Amino acid sequence: LAGQKTISTLTKCKKCGLVSFPPRVVCPQCYSDELEYIDLPKEGKVITFSEQARGVPLGFDAPLIHAWIDLGANSPIKRLLSRIIKCPAGKLKEGDTVRFTVFPVPSHPMDVKRESKTIERVFFGFELVV
Repeated sequence: LAGQKTISTLTKCKKCGLVSFPPRVVCPQCYSDELEYIDLPKEGKVITFSEQARGVPLGFDAPLIHAWIDLGANSPIKRLLSRIIKCPAGKLKEGDTVRFTVFPVPSHPMDVKRESKTIERVFFGFELVV
């Protein structure tokens, strides 16, 4: 990903000031293409969370944890709903510090110009800082 913007960035419209996550190529409010990239903070604090230990959908490991993350007063996006990964059941607490991370997800076949290709994919989440 060297030299490319990653999923840890967002866009801010230079005309109307709207901040968008995930990043956009056109502002969804004023339709301007005059955008700038802004990095998300790498750490935040857990506001609240849900932890699913049973009935987790296929392809996901238990526990499946989703949390509202406070990214701080200076962040263009104050809060973000995200997955918490690599965290055992019962360990996460409100107020814990978590760190942004990118992790691989199963590849996915796609048709590109009438040719089937397997696309490597990644997703983002947060991990508990210990």
